[in-house]
Amino acid sequence: QAYTRRLMTEVGFQRIQTYGDFQADFEDLEPDFLVHVAEKAYIDSDSESA
Repeated sequence: QAYTRRLMTEVGFQRIQTYGDFQADFEDLEPDFLVHVAEKAYIDSDSESA
């Protein structure tokens, strides 16, 4: 879990939420699966000059 979150941060994702078995509050005692929801913002260079 920490490894995947670190990789996602390194490639530019600013906000990462992790869910275990579709629950926001889960115990780290081996959930069946993890879902990572990541957000990344892009700045359009054309909109900066306007």
